[in-house]
Amino acid sequence: MADTIPELVGMLPDGLSELPQDVAEELQREIQRNEEAVRLLKQKQLEAQEAKQ
Repeated sequence: MADTIPELVGMLPDGLSELPQDVAEELQREIQRNEEAVRLLKQKQLEAQEAKQ
């Protein structure tokens, strides 16, 4: 999922700068939420692996 976001931003003419300000801000917040979700998921996976050992 996290790999998709930079691809989508890269498909925009000049990244977020071409979007209306409110849309760009909401997209940036969504990107941050997704990055945090990925970080937490990786942390949980690491904790699960450590618990098995």
